[in-house]
Amino acid sequence: QNHVHLISGRRFPLIAGPLSIDQAVTYLLDAPTIVSRLAAMSWTYVQAPQDGTLWLEYIPPEKERFSSDGYVWGDPETSICHEFNGYTIELYRHTVGYRPHHDQMASHARTRYHLIAKNPAVNAAKPDPALWIVHYHTTDANRMLPSSQVPFPPQMQQIMRERQVLEAQGRLEKRDFMLHDRSAWPALNLPNAATLQRQMSMQQQGYPSQASQAQAAMMRNQYPQYPAYQQQQPQHLQPPPAKRQRPNPSVSGASVLLDGIHGDTSIEDEENTTLGDFFDHLTPRDISVSRYMQHHRWMEEVFSSPYASNQIVPADLGLGLMGELKGLTDGILEPPTVDLALSEQPLQKAKEAQPFTNLSKEQLEEFNKRVATHLEEGQAEIERMKAEHAREMGEWKKTNLLMQSEKKLRYATWQGHEDAVPAYRLEDPSATEHMSDSEKRVTLEDVLKEVEDALGVKISARKEAEMVEKGG
Repeated sequence: QNHVHLISGRRFPLIAGPLSIDQAVTYLLDAPTIVSRLAAMSWTYVQAPQDGTLWLEYIPPEKERFSSDGYVWGDPETSICHEFNGYTIELYRHTVGYRPHHDQMASHARTRYHLIAKNPAVNAAKPDPALWIVHYHTTDANRMLPSSQVPFPPQMQQIMRERQVLEAQGRLEKRDFMLHDRSAWPALNLPNAATLQRQMSMQQQGYPSQASQAQAAMMRNQYPQYPAYQQQQPQHLQPPPAKRQRPNPSVSGASVLLDGIHGDTSIEDEENTTLGDFFDHLTPRDISVSRYMQHHRWMEEVFSSPYASNQIVPADLGLGLMGELKGLTDGILEPPTVDLALSEQPLQKAKEAQPFTNLSKEQLEEFNKRVATHLEEGQAEIERMKAEHAREMGEWKKTNLLMQSEKKLRYATWQGHEDAVPAYRLEDPSATEHMSDSEKRVTLEDVLKEVEDALGVKISARKEAEMVEKGG
């Protein structure tokens, strides 16, 4: 088939620039697993894919010519081989192409990759040379030409006429099938080369042939067709008047009949999350290249502006602070235009951004003075909080010391009474074997001295009763 492609349903990210060799090899090494387990294949009629489009395609080794894609290529397809990590990868490249009746400049390029050999030292499966990665991208700036200057060889004219005949048959229905299941491959009822030639000659003379009418009827029965195209079908068989060229409805209806590579599958793409989304397939290099190109586009907008660089003033970014820090920038920098304070009143419409103006020296000095004052106040607040924390910790330590001392007094002895037999109590620490020697020698005087040193007070004994006189 010279005009249909056998494409995998696996989605790849849009890559605007040329695809690197290492990324292409990575995709090709994953290709056998994709076609055998992860994604189905389908016959697809391609209509001028946008730049950045990437897909996986199966091309039989015996097929010499790549199927048409809706582009007019002004240069022959060249091939080149590279060695990468033990694999031999072959590239086929078109560098100048355009969409007929659409592009004023030939700015498109196409590169397709496949692995043709493997070093025996590489411990991996043999690559499949029938699996190709096809990538459409923007050509180099020095290769771009006006589309009128691109040669239009007779072979390319023949291809475009054949595509017009095929587009007049209706839209190709998408049917998914697995590549290894040859019995499930759908049959394509497309006219052969001789039939296409005969139909093209009849169209040039203004007569639709019987074969083309039968073929169109069969295609309309099998595949859906747009109503807009059916209204443009010829209603009579009389030839047109002399010196009047018969309009070809397929030229104007081609863009309506075929909408992209896979048709409108946005709903399926949103629901199909088994293979990840677009960002799961992005590499750090892709992100860097995209950011690099975006920066270049911004710089081109600046330098291509009719205004001088010193006349281009950025909009005010709303760097003024709000809330507790509002006093630092009040009167110097404008706050954001929308007040997000919590209130029952509805938010007012944002004001237009004021043009940015450079700060004067006085405003800058005032801002620095406010910042210094704010830092001093903050440091003073920190010191006050530290002092308050230390005071509270001291009170806590005193309370804790009194609690520990009270427990020691329960089992303390007096000096000179260490050898006295104490009353046995179960909660006494001496009843256990884990009490140290220092704890066994605690006396009342030691506990009193520790408390007096910690609290800075003098502790005296309090007598519940005092003897006045001995009785006889």
